[in-house]
Amino acid sequence: MGLVAWGSIYVVEYGPASLLWSGGNLVVLGYLGVKVLRLGNEGWASYYPAAPGRTTPDSYANTTA
Repeated sequence: MGLVAWGSIYVVEYGPASLLWSGGNLVVLGYLGVKVLRLGNEGWASYYPAAPGRTTPDSYANTTA
């Protein structure tokens, strides 16, 4: 839906119909924006995997006796 709403501004002539398609852009981008704003720490951390060899609390607990 997002690609259709985004690409339609190049097909639809300026007027009431273009406002409708622009509203589609607002809905799609607004949905994505709210989704990003509500993303918790665990969600952000899942996009950035730990570097190899980096000590984390879990890996440290596994190496100590």
